[in-house]
Amino acid sequence: MKKKYVIYKIIMNDIQFIAKCYDSAVSFDVLTFRLSSFRGKNINDVISYVKTFDEETAKKIIQERNDNEIEYKTLEEFTNFIKKHKCKCSKRCQKFIWGGYYNIPDVGGISVACYDRISKNGKLSPYQVMLALKKKN
Repeated sequence: MKKKYVIYKIIMNDIQFIAKCYDSAVSFDVLTFRLSSFRGKNINDVISYVKTFDEETAKKIIQERNDNEIEYKTLEEFTNFIKKHKCKCSKRCQKFIWGGYYNIPDVGGISVACYDRISKNGKLSPYQVMLALKKKN
């Protein structure tokens, strides 16, 4: 089975990637989506939008763009890279935190949505949130 590759570009604190497109009028080789637009969404939602290519096509698209910041990885490597940026409020949470999160000491990055839920919309301090998360996990 051939490996599938994802073309992406890291821009400041964000990543652009080529998304699946079902409209034939839109070019497939345009870096159309930013990961930050998926903030608070499930990681599987991000992966479902990713357009994959075979290695030869990926190299060709990168050469045509003539941009040395564009890279490609296998879909599996890209998925693992994305998963490093998931919410740490629980083991089951799959929310994506790239582009906005709270860093809780001894816990890690928490998505804004989960932080608001756990802190009861800001009624608890970050320390109290940390204690609640440690108690829960």
